[in-house]
Amino acid sequence: MTFSLNILKHLCFCDNEMLLVIERERRVMSITEAISEWREVIGDEHILTGDRLTSHINNLSGTSRDVPALLLPENTEEVRKIVLIAAKHQIPLYPISTGKNWGMGSKLPVRDGCVIVELSLMNRIIEVNKDFAYAVIEPGVTQKQLYDYISSNNLPLIMDVTGSGKDSSIIGNSLDRGVGYFTDRGEEISALKVVLPDGDILDTGYGHFSNAKAKNLYKHGIGPSLDGLFLQANLGIVVQATINLMYRHESSITFIAKLRDRENFPIFIDRIRQLRFKEILKSVVHIANRERSRISLTPLIFDELCRRYPNLNRQELRSMAEEYFDKEFYGYWSATGRLFGTEAVVKDAKRQIKSALGDIADIMFLTDELINLLDRMGRILSFIPQIKRKHIILSASKMVYKFTTGIPTDDAIKSVYWPLTDPPDKLNPDNSSCGVIYYLPIIPIDGNMTKSVIDIIQNNLNKDGYEPAITLNTINNRVFETVVSIAFPRNSDETVKAHDSVKRLNRLLRDEGIYPYRAGIELMDEIIDREDIFFKTVSKIKQTLDPHNIVSPGRYNII
Repeated sequence: MTFSLNILKHLCFCDNEMLLVIERERRVMSITEAISEWREVIGDEHILTGDRLTSHINNLSGTSRDVPALLLPENTEEVRKIVLIAAKHQIPLYPISTGKNWGMGSKLPVRDGCVIVELSLMNRIIEVNKDFAYAVIEPGVTQKQLYDYISSNNLPLIMDVTGSGKDSSIIGNSLDRGVGYFTDRGEEISALKVVLPDGDILDTGYGHFSNAKAKNLYKHGIGPSLDGLFLQANLGIVVQATINLMYRHESSITFIAKLRDRENFPIFIDRIRQLRFKEILKSVVHIANRERSRISLTPLIFDELCRRYPNLNRQELRSMAEEYFDKEFYGYWSATGRLFGTEAVVKDAKRQIKSALGDIADIMFLTDELINLLDRMGRILSFIPQIKRKHIILSASKMVYKFTTGIPTDDAIKSVYWPLTDPPDKLNPDNSSCGVIYYLPIIPIDGNMTKSVIDIIQNNLNKDGYEPAITLNTINNRVFETVVSIAFPRNSDETVKAHDSVKRLNRLLRDEGIYPYRAGIELMDEIIDREDIFFKTVSKIKQTLDPHNIVSPGRYNII
């Protein structure tokens, strides 16, 4: 039988210290009993504790939590039984998909004492529908897995990708409202299957009608639309969802616009907004500052130099890579995006982009054919030093170009390492000495306002000794998802300093009316206002669905 601290206070004359000891012992006993019961459900090989758990809870942001165990269920019924056992013993769970939430806590829970439920073994692709361009998948399905399925079946479809790597979960990123290369992923997920804290299984939208023909086509269904309750929330465990895909178009090209003069940055931003509203730019436009471009591209240049000059030492090659970047990439901001449609539509979009941006930016349009042609010419003329350098840059840039065509790669992960060290052959930022924190505010697409906010970010992080890498992503016609990252050596002092710096920045921007749209585990308490009616309402919903506070305590919630 489980006793709370308050009950114990009334039943015995114990001081607070003794009560805490009793509570700790109770929790140890409860976890031991629960693990024994979970073992009957999923087997010992799918329960990680002690030394087997250590490598799974290291994380890029340098934070730590007390995690008793990690569970690896293989199907929905196992998840349901795990939840019921957790409720019985009042042990909080923290569900994750594949745990690649790098720079924001990775696999770690918001609060101590949670047992992690990792859904990476639930990796079935249940359906891919080429006529309506959607996929029904489980949380363990990765970007690479779905891409390989589409490619091997010669489907005329494209998956929206992110830079989080081949093995990151599509559902996990979508539920945290991640932004892909083309779309706001939070808008492209629907028909959720959710294990609720009491063990019930909820299907959102039309999914609760067993014969509904439109359950994967129309997300709202009839009555209240419940999908939003499970995005950035702690009300249940999503075990299946529908993800919208895109058709390959008759014509598609990538554009790059490099701003010549930083004084024209506000004009650059306003004109991109206008192109979005005119539907000339239909997908996400990614606008990177120089530091983001440097840490993204230079490690790829370094890889290419390593292949071409195996006898040079790595420090020389690293210096060469930095030199090549400095010579070929000028300016402070560059925008990248994808144009698609009929040949006539793409041709007109190119004309309008040149007209809107040509006087303040240098514009380049890339296609597979042009890249292959430049590659052949570079090989032929590689005896000319300048051409050889440009060919090396082109070879490196082809890795980034993959994103624009819907191909997932691990190349963006190398940017995590570059500020502090060379990327290893096997990429796993959580088990490195590098530290990175991501901060993600939303900024209206207004030139002067964007410049003002960027100045606050830049100046305050510079004061603390950081050079922020910044990307502005047009998730719609009106706002940017802003990705700010800082790098630091992952030791106790530097980790505390970095997190304190980001928290100060968050408070400064909050005073200016700028708020994050997504938060890492260390920032969670900073964004939750216990007196705010919004968060009070969220906590009331939580108390109704999860009265024992079993699922993800503290995640985007007071409780």
